[in-house]
Formats: sequence, structure tokens, C-alpha cells
Amino acid sequence: MRIINESYETISESDVDLAKGYLTTVTTIREDATPIDNVAKFAWEDDDYEEVQQYCLYSAAQELPATPQDDTDAMMVDLEYRMTLFELGIDGGET
Repeated sequence: MRIINESYETISESDVDLAKGYLTTVTTIREDATPIDNVAKFAWEDDDYEEVQQYCLYSAAQELPATPQDDTDAMMVDLEYRMTLFELGIDGGET
């Protein structure tokens, strides 16, 4: 299956880095397709369409998928915080 970037340009598999982005399946017009009327590119034959993998980079606003290590790190931070409160004899405010 052909892989394209966000600008719909064909890229190789070595250009795909799943740590920086993700693949999604989209339908696009084949590169070698010609319009039905040979003038305007608004009318296409049914077999001029193909499914391709589109490589999209994560934006700064998108959160990367959490890993099991991320969950463990978050639990350790919470545990250390609770242990500190316990050692200091401070009520954590939870009832």
C-alpha cells in the first residue's frame, strides 16, 4: 500500500517514524488518473480512487499515546507524595 504525507506526496517506509506521528487509511485519487473530461479535475472514474496510508505528524496539542512506563511513573510520583505527607504527619485532605 502506498504511503503519503500530509501534503499527499508519496513517501517511503523509512520516512515513517511512529514515535513522531501515526498512520491512518484515507481514500485519494491515483497519481496516474486522468479526469473524465480531460480538462477539469472534478470528475473521476470509480477505479481512479485508491486507499493509501497517510502519515500524519503529532501536533504540539496532541498528546502522545501513554505507555505502561508513563503510568508507572505517575503512580510513583503519587506514592512518593503520599509517603512524604505521612512522614510529616500531614493529612492529605482526603476523607
